[in-house]
Amino acid sequence: DMLIAIQMRFDIDTLKSQLRRDFDIKDLEPIKNVLGINIYKDKKMHNLKML
Repeated sequence: DMLIAIQMRFDIDTLKSQLRRDFDIKDLEPIKNVLGINIYKDKKMHNLKML
Protein backbone atom coordinates (compact mmCIF):
# COMPACT_ATOMS: atom_id res chain seq x y z
CA ASP A 1 0.00 0.00 0.00
CA MET A 2 1.09 3.57 -0.65
CA LEU A 3 -0.22 6.89 0.59
CA ILE A 4 0.45 9.92 -1.61
CA ALA A 5 -0.05 13.43 -0.22
CA ILE A 6 0.92 16.28 -2.54
CA GLN A 7 -0.45 19.84 -2.62
CA MET A 8 -0.85 20.26 -6.35
CA ARG A 9 -3.34 18.01 -8.19
CA PHE A 10 -1.16 18.13 -11.32
CA ASP A 11 1.76 16.63 -9.37
CA ILE A 12 -0.43 13.79 -8.06
CA ASP A 13 -1.68 13.01 -11.57
CA THR A 14 1.86 13.06 -12.95
CA LEU A 15 3.15 10.71 -10.25
CA LYS A 16 0.23 8.33 -10.72
CA SER A 17 0.82 8.26 -14.48
CA GLN A 18 4.45 7.35 -13.92
CA LEU A 19 3.54 4.60 -11.44
CA ARG A 20 0.96 3.15 -13.86
CA ARG A 21 3.73 2.49 -16.37
CA ASP A 22 5.18 -0.20 -14.10
CA PHE A 23 2.42 -1.11 -11.65
CA ASP A 24 -1.28 -1.93 -11.59
CA ILE A 25 -2.59 0.82 -9.29
CA LYS A 26 -6.03 2.01 -8.24
CA ASP A 27 -7.45 4.86 -6.20
CA LEU A 28 -9.21 3.99 -2.97
CA GLU A 29 -11.57 6.05 -0.84
CA PRO A 30 -10.26 9.17 0.91
CA ILE A 31 -7.84 8.35 3.74
CA LYS A 32 -9.29 8.19 7.23
CA ASN A 33 -6.66 6.19 9.10
CA VAL A 34 -3.08 5.12 8.43
CA LEU A 35 -0.86 3.12 10.81
CA GLY A 36 -3.35 3.74 13.63
CA ILE A 37 -3.34 7.52 13.12
CA ASN A 38 -6.65 9.23 12.30
CA ILE A 39 -6.49 11.61 9.35
CA TYR A 40 -8.84 14.60 9.13
CA LYS A 41 -9.18 16.64 5.93
CA ASP A 42 -9.99 20.27 6.69
CA LYS A 43 -11.52 21.45 3.41
CA LYS A 44 -11.86 25.05 4.60
CA MET A 45 -8.17 25.35 5.52
CA HIS A 46 -7.04 23.05 2.66
CA ASN A 47 -4.92 20.79 4.84
CA LEU A 48 -4.73 17.39 6.50
CA LYS A 49 -4.49 16.89 10.23
CA MET A 50 -3.25 13.80 12.04
CA LEU A 51 -5.14 13.19 15.25
